[in-house]
Amino acid sequence: MRAAAVIATLVALAVPGVAHAAFPGTNGLIVFTSAKHLFTVPAAGGPWSRLVADETRQAQAAWSPDGTRLAFRSGPDGDTEIWVVNADGSGLRQVTDTPNPAPSDPRYASQPSWTPDGRGIIFRSDQRDNNPDLYLVDANGGTPVPLVQTPGDDRYGAVSPDGTRLVYRSDVDGDPELYVARFDGADPVQLTVNGGFDSAPAWSPDGKRIAFERGDPGADVENSPASATMELWSMAAGGGDEQQLTSNGVHDEGPAWAPDGSGAIVFTREVGGKSDLWIREARLFREEELPTGLAMHMDDLLAAARRGGETEIE
Repeated sequence: MRAAAVIATLVALAVPGVAHAAFPGTNGLIVFTSAKHLFTVPAAGGPWSRLVADETRQAQAAWSPDGTRLAFRSGPDGDTEIWVVNADGSGLRQVTDTPNPAPSDPRYASQPSWTPDGRGIIFRSDQRDNNPDLYLVDANGGTPVPLVQTPGDDRYGAVSPDGTRLVYRSDVDGDPELYVARFDGADPVQLTVNGGFDSAPAWSPDGKRIAFERGDPGADVENSPASATMELWSMAAGGGDEQQLTSNGVHDEGPAWAPDGSGAIVFTREVGGKSDLWIREARLFREEELPTGLAMHMDDLLAAARRGGETEIE
């Protein structure tokens, strides 16, 4: 999944529900990045509320399991850190502090996702000799603990709703594939085996299935001939039973399950260089436009939860 692309995640309010791993709950707000700042908006539309007032570049927001906080990345490209803020914009605090070996050699922390108990954050960092790995850090800050360290590019770590498994993407075998391991990164098992591009895994609320994006090699490269081959798939949590969910001849990416257990999946569809947020309803396959007035572009990041068909936000 392209770093510049729109990424869909989910939030539940009042009861547990989340981003990345879709813990059971009810559907809630949309959080998104526009012009490098974070905003929230009701899923049915309405005024935008700016979440963080400072002028740093903000992206990759992820809701905590109880919907009260958000983790996000902030800072210049290549030198970002993970921050946490309350849902009302208060309590902003830095969680990671990745050392830069030299001013010309910055290191980053990015792609945050929460553990089911809301106490930890999984993130990606190149702090080990510029090699992207997955780490766990206390949500209040502290020393990161390495979870997945391979010679490849490891990213998009997400913990299962029951807290026992970690799914992630790695190209350690030569191309991007999906793996699942124990929560601590031990005993990894390769879930997908093909010569294409598999990425952005997301747990279903019951932990029985994993949604992901799949395309031909190069499908993650903007404006490449393979871009339109990127579609959404799902599979059993232990691998197998792969099912293609979209087949549109356009670029679909970044799946995330609705926390209400309906089987709806939020994702991003790119057409003509413009990325919009859609929702695929598991049973009705209906399309309807949400009156949110969000004009999204390739540097915009969204997180959403809403019931509906295959729904576009324009």
